Amino acid sequence: MKNKLLILTCLLLRVVFFYAQTMEKPDSLEVTEKTLGNNLDRTLITDSEGNQYVVFNDRIIRKKEFLITKGNRDSLKTYNQKKESKSEPSVKFAAAADQQYGFDAYTEQKTALQNDYPELKAGYRPAFKSVASYRTDKVTVNGANEDITYRTEWGVPAVASGNELTIRGGGNADETILYAYSKQDSTETVVGKLNIMSFDEQSKKVYLVSVNGAQLPSETDLQKELNRIYAPAVTKWQVQKVNTIKDIQFVNEHFTHGGSSAIAVYNRDQKTVIKAFEATGKMEKDALYLFFVDNVKGRDDSGDYMGYMPLGYQAGFIYGNPDAVAIAHELGHGAFNLYHTFADNKFIAAKGTTDNLMDYRFEENSIELWAHQWKLVHDPQNVFLKFLQDEEEGEAKKRGVSTFSIGDNIVEEKKTYIYEKYGNEVKFKYETKDTTNITYSLEIKIETTDSIIKYPKENENGNILPNEEKKLLLDSIYQGKYTLSFFVGTTEYKSVYYIRRKKMEITQEQLKSVFTSTDSTTLAIIAQTVNTYSEVFDITTADRMAHFLAQTGYESNGFKASKGESGCYTSTNVNGWNIWFKLTWKEPPFGTDYDSTLNEAIKNTKKLKWTALSCDSTDLTCVVVPSEYICATSNSLKGETLTKKLFSYVYQCEGGNGNSDSEDGYKYRGHGAIQLTWKKTYEAFNTWLKNNYNSKYKDIIANPTIIDTDKELFILSAMWFWKENNINNYADNDDANKITLKINNAGEGKKTRNNYKNQLKNQLK
Repeated sequence: MKNKLLILTCLLLRVVFFYAQTMEKPDSLEVTEKTLGNNLDRTLITDSEGNQYVVFNDRIIRKKEFLITKGNRDSLKTYNQKKESKSEPSVKFAAAADQQYGFDAYTEQKTALQNDYPELKAGYRPAFKSVASYRTDKVTVNGANEDITYRTEWGVPAVASGNELTIRGGGNADETILYAYSKQDSTETVVGKLNIMSFDEQSKKVYLVSVNGAQLPSETDLQKELNRIYAPAVTKWQVQKVNTIKDIQFVNEHFTHGGSSAIAVYNRDQKTVIKAFEATGKMEKDALYLFFVDNVKGRDDSGDYMGYMPLGYQAGFIYGNPDAVAIAHELGHGAFNLYHTFADNKFIAAKGTTDNLMDYRFEENSIELWAHQWKLVHDPQNVFLKFLQDEEEGEAKKRGVSTFSIGDNIVEEKKTYIYEKYGNEVKFKYETKDTTNITYSLEIKIETTDSIIKYPKENENGNILPNEEKKLLLDSIYQGKYTLSFFVGTTEYKSVYYIRRKKMEITQEQLKSVFTSTDSTTLAIIAQTVNTYSEVFDITTADRMAHFLAQTGYESNGFKASKGESGCYTSTNVNGWNIWFKLTWKEPPFGTDYDSTLNEAIKNTKKLKWTALSCDSTDLTCVVVPSEYICATSNSLKGETLTKKLFSYVYQCEGGNGNSDSEDGYKYRGHGAIQLTWKKTYEAFNTWLKNNYNSKYKDIIANPTIIDTDKELFILSAMWFWKENNINNYADNDDANKITLKINNAGEGKKTRNNYKNQLKNQLK
């Protein structure tokens, strides 16, 4: 009884605090315990006007809502959705001039995110407001009048003063709704809605390091600006200068910009700087480090690149002494895994067209952070296979904005435009503050013939003024790839567009001509699924679709796979496959999770390699897999047991898998048309599927084999992987080898995959 009173007292103190922060303070606060029917004993709060609220699970909820929903969130959601369905939205919320945190309203720039801003009615998409947990902030309301009242989804009122409204946050990661109600003839109607997102205030630390005497910004000024920029995401910064590095000798006598390769992430010069710093002491685990360098080469002649910081890494490089916006942009990459708004696999809007912090404008007010980014700042998504990230995804580059139109229709960069009208005029321009002379080049690769046409034609003038709209009459609007380049001085800025007469689709008959041994019913399902989702994943050109189908067709044995990856991978089997697991563990399982039940000899090695082929006696890192484990699936129950043991061992302690006792390696082996592998991969796809196609959702974490038997998920999982890894970029360059290595790091079956691709491309022309 004593404990119950203590808990109740603490809870009521929070409730009173809630009243003090967000509601008109009642003249009296009566606290009683009553039975509300159905033997529900709850604490009631009665305000001075007789309104009653129930204390329930660390919340307060209006008695009416509680009696209807019993405080169940799903029931409450259904209850509010019914009210929303009868809404007549007219009240709009906007950011208050003196707000402390963030406000995010839907705009046309965010069309790619429209699912994140569900429509209430008649085009009304409710905005989002961020606020620190249990703190208050302000919004303004447009279209309000004295008859309009404001209540949360729990029925708790908020108070308006004129057109200003004080709102209050809940617990960390809590998302709640504030409704505006209009009452006419005793009937209440929802006339407005605001989504409120609450976060615990977090603090991040960043150290500034001068390399060879490069100038550093003011700690105080930078900290103030970073706090201003990240306030919408309820994040503060501690900025500190530390450990100047002197007398570093670079190989080419200058620092080279950019990543070395997809695998290495940092290039030679960057590694030199990091190594020199670590010689003075280890980096703090949760801190970020920005190395300021001068005399940088390899960016471009105009010096537009301002920095480089790979997604999810703690070390970044800043060139010269740019303003705080560019630095905040780089920290967005490193601290929170924030992608560019124009990233191929996370595309929102064309480069340089928004004021989002992760775009490329870098102007004083180009610091917007949107609702989905607030979440990522507090819960950064793992970068899927982040060591394979594109170099550009860590760069900050200041450039102009190029636009390309057919007639009056704007064509989005790297998106496919369906051309249905007559007329051969195109228009383009390059918007920039630069006054340097500009020339243009337009190259068209015709899809049906692979031939190339170039503009301007010989002896024609290719000059164009900055911000001038150029009109060009083409011989024809060909179906194919349009590469538009602007040359500012000696620097080239390139954009790519795709024009088609109709949507790219594959037929069952075309697939059958390549995968002749696969039954037509299966191929019909494959074709239908690919055609349904092709535009979602930008598989919208002959090159992209041919490469996608060639790779998935190979990986799934002509789309016939239905049981997941088998253990039959010797150099002597009927398919001629080589052993697939001759590799080195990237996350060596030398800790307590390590399990060596398959082969005790592995305990004494420093690296782990696997092969079913003969090991060189001098290679101590090579361990022979006992022959009984190879192709063991043919040995009935015993074979299945051995195969499970093999996969569980080889795939242990990596990619989110547990040790071999967990059997994660077997469970999360290759499944689906592209053979998704590793638990982290399944978790990422599972989350994406639930958030984007809930009607198709099935729990693939509990049962990964679903994506083998459900043919729609079979293909959808592969399309997700394809876009998540930016493979369209390689397809656009017809680079079959790089695509194969993205999917199979041993490069297995290159010739067959390429043959499939060529056959499919001929079918699609």
